Amino acid sequence: MGHKLIIAALLAAVCLPAAGQGGFTKTTREGDGEIPSEAVRKGYSVQKVILAQMDGDPQLEQVILFGHDKGHWPECDLFMAYYAIVGNHDKKVKYLSDEVVTENYNMKVEDRNLDGISELYYTYIKEGSFKTDPDGWHMKCSHLTDVIEFIPDSKTTKK
Repeated sequence: MGHKLIIAALLAAVCLPAAGQGGFTKTTREGDGEIPSEAVRKGYSVQKVILAQMDGDPQLEQVILFGHDKGHWPECDLFMAYYAIVGNHDKKVKYLSDEVVTENYNMKVEDRNLDGISELYYTYIKEGSFKTDPDGWHMKCSHLTDVIEFIPDSKTTKK
């Protein structure tokens, strides 16, 4: 009887956290068959996937954050990142962003203007602004925040 309790406890410890990861946010890996190859750039891997209403179509979209290491300094790590918006069911790539340098993988998908369509918000380091002293300390850089928004029956805009 004691063995059955131990096995049940181990199964609960492994299975319950996975079951609680539902909702609109999930993490996936490149190559799991869910991400179309046209969205994946060489050297990048999936960091985060959020399901959201990104256009006027009832089908939800996958908002995908891709990234890879850019370098390591005593005060911070840098990453290269880009964003893709893909139809969740048809797997068509609807948008690919430019590549940016960032201190952390970040993306917020919110409907701040309350029009029923979410926008993608992300922060990155302005090109050419990253500097440190010769030993890699005392980081200085300028941050920018961009918004990617779909406008129904129009092209995607970047604000």
